[in-house]
Amino acid sequence: MGDTLDVVVDLGDVGETAADAVLLKYAQGFHGADGAVARRLEGAGVGMDTFDLLPGDHRFIETRRCLGAPVVLFLGTVRLRQFGYHEIRQFSVRALQLLESRQDVRHLACTVHGPNYGLDEDEAVLALVGGFVDAF
Repeated sequence: MGDTLDVVVDLGDVGETAADAVLLKYAQGFHGADGAVARRLEGAGVGMDTFDLLPGDHRFIETRRCLGAPVVLFLGTVRLRQFGYHEIRQFSVRALQLLESRQDVRHLACTVHGPNYGLDEDEAVLALVGGFVDAF
């Protein structure tokens, strides 16, 4: 990782975003963007069993040019109803820890977790970015 952390909040399709990697959760099932990305990867020949991750597990998956990034990092998390602000923060810390070994990743795209299942959007962004800052 470099010596600066730039955070940009942008509206768009995370699967289309030009980045070095995409970060998504697997909350013991698919919900929204993670499911859409998984279906695109499945269409490119990635088996759906690839995404079956227990909480704490992770998997780097080559996207086979079906996304705007060459690789996606899926992190297994607790079920969605248990994935609150604290878990979002832990999620982003863990992601940057895992990405430390990948010197080719300088631009990471991810979604804001929480607003579609009852969490406050601003607080969810703060938890996500707070975890990135903690890890950085």
